[in-house]
Amino acid sequence: MKNKRKSAGILSIVLILSIIITACSGGNSGGNGNAAAPDNASGTSDTNSATGADNEPAVAEEHDPVTIKFISWKDGTYNELYELFHKKYPWITIEQVPVNGQSIMEIIAALEAAGTPADVTEIDADLITFEQNGLVEDLTPYIDSSPIFQEASLPQGFFDTMTFNNKKLAVPMVDVPMWVLVNKDLLAKHGVDMPPNDWTYDDFREIAKKLTDPDAG
Repeated sequence: MKNKRKSAGILSIVLILSIIITACSGGNSGGNGNAAAPDNASGTSDTNSATGADNEPAVAEEHDPVTIKFISWKDGTYNELYELFHKKYPWITIEQVPVNGQSIMEIIAALEAAGTPADVTEIDADLITFEQNGLVEDLTPYIDSSPIFQEASLPQGFFDTMTFNNKKLAVPMVDVPMWVLVNKDLLAKHGVDMPPNDWTYDDFREIAKKLTDPDAG
């Protein structure tokens, strides 16, 4: 899929960026998700302006029709986004490939074997597995050259968990806070103070080490 036209890759970036920012601004309460570009494209994210949410008219330009094949297990969830996106970019059609309980890797493999590879996919497995199998493309050059990304304000470390060997392999689709439950009795037993609200993952790791008792299983 990496040898497909770069234009499709760039268009995929615009699509997925729309999903990311809209999911965040819309108060999405679901779990964290990631979007990757299976090696024929480059999926990333966009701002509300790219979805058409800013009520700007469709871009009056001449383009060849483009269809972006998007694997997603959230069947129907993004339909409104697709419509807004298509309204602003009428030459681009989003073709969703629903997962429906299958393994996303199986669907990717089946589409590859059929000669109709996906452009963008959500992922539900270790991202490194995709990279080791040569299934995803480094999004860094697309992100660095995108005016949308340059103007967007993203949380610190937004790409960290999606980066491997200095390659940006995917973009988080949502930025959702996570609950961490703390056993205060266990902290007190080991003489560890309750962490502050701004504790980091490094703090979490150090505290976990102090509370771990191999002898107690």
